[in-house]
Amino acid sequence: MKKFLISIACFIVLMCVIDRLYGTFCDYLNTHPKRGETFYRNYIINEADDDVIMMGSSRMVHHYVSNIIADSLGMTVWNAGVDGMGIIMNYGYVKLLLRHHTPRVIIYDISPYDFCVEDNVKQLKNLRPYVNDSDIKELFKQVESSEWIKLHSNLVRYNSSLLSLIRDYYQPGGKGDYNGYAPLYGEMSDNMACENDDITERDFIIDEIKINLFDELIAICQEKGIQLINVVSPEFCNESTTMASRIAGILDARTIFLDYSYTDGISNKYSLFKDREHLNNDGAVLFTQVLSERLASIIDL
Repeated sequence: MKKFLISIACFIVLMCVIDRLYGTFCDYLNTHPKRGETFYRNYIINEADDDVIMMGSSRMVHHYVSNIIADSLGMTVWNAGVDGMGIIMNYGYVKLLLRHHTPRVIIYDISPYDFCVEDNVKQLKNLRPYVNDSDIKELFKQVESSEWIKLHSNLVRYNSSLLSLIRDYYQPGGKGDYNGYAPLYGEMSDNMACENDDITERDFIIDEIKINLFDELIAICQEKGIQLINVVSPEFCNESTTMASRIAGILDARTIFLDYSYTDGISNKYSLFKDREHLNNDGAVLFTQVLSERLASIIDL
């Protein structure tokens, strides 16, 4: 029995050592990337010093041409959008960003990910490496406390991330030429244009956790003197979308809200879309030019 207990104790100690070494190794890779998603995450959290930070999900990534806005405003601009993510991850990114830099402007592209009930745990994925930060720890507890408990293990924290961390550490790429913007090429098919199943037109249930986080984001920006501008970018539609009107009601004039969900000359031209929700590069350039003119009139230059 004694030998068995000793064996168990040795096994536990060994696993703790392995867990600590694995975490130290992954932490290093996470903070020294040369390309890819890891580079973009590390840039916004540890290095960004841009005047304008743009945040949101895939519609931010593919709709906002950073260099056009930068040239129009005479400011430095970084597109920090992440596919499939919403206010939970972006709130965490803002809290971490403010540790080292306070931007003059945050432009936020709003999507259903920011307000409706869904799998919130997936939005915590990119924040796992930073769970020891006090604000991120509180965010995990607020969204899903069981995730915070599990992430005491580095093996869980970096679960399935090792290969991508190694790839992004060894392969060069850096910021690239577009400052976070990722162009889409090709046109939406005729069949896709005829589809009526548009996520922005469905009924969705409001998630109070997300509303509270958005309220906190507004309060943080007001406290730090950051100009927060919320935008709904163009969709393939014939009129302003139901989602846009609901968002306007939720925000209730507490912050600047620009509704471009229906933009004449863009929203009704399927040649400017990759699919019903995403502009292709031609559409993104056209939209960004329209938006830049509006931004120049409302941003304190």
